[in-house]
Amino acid sequence: MKQEQIMEMHWSLIWQVTFVGGVATALIDVAAWARGRWMGVPGPNWGLVARWVLGLFQGCLMLGAGGKEDAPKGF
Repeated sequence: MKQEQIMEMHWSLIWQVTFVGGVATALIDVAAWARGRWMGVPGPNWGLVARWVLGLFQGCLMLGAGGKEDAPKGF
């Protein structure tokens, strides 16, 4: 295979994965909205995930059991 063909295959895969991820995210968001609207189920709370991701930037893989004093600092 030529280098151009290999690069074209990589970009094609990246676009496909990005598209599938975007559609999946949209479906999850619509399902959460519909559950809240029609069934009265509260939406997901992404605060814990955000704290974990911010902690990753500070080198902490696991969140502690503490309260707000242990919360990772923002950017």
